[in-house]
Amino acid sequence: MMEHFPLVDRLHTDVLEEKYGKINSKVLVHNNEVRLAHLIDKKEYQEHSQ
Repeated sequence: MMEHFPLVDRLHTDVLEEKYGKINSKVLVHNNEVRLAHLIDKKEYQEHSQ
């Protein structure tokens, strides 16, 4: 199986933070079948909060 990011012993958000800076997240759905979260980088967060 091909991985888009190297995730051995790391969270996906850690890899994204290295590339894009601080990542904020909000869990939208979390149950036995699905885990859905909204991730937003620092630049995008600053644009939406003004």
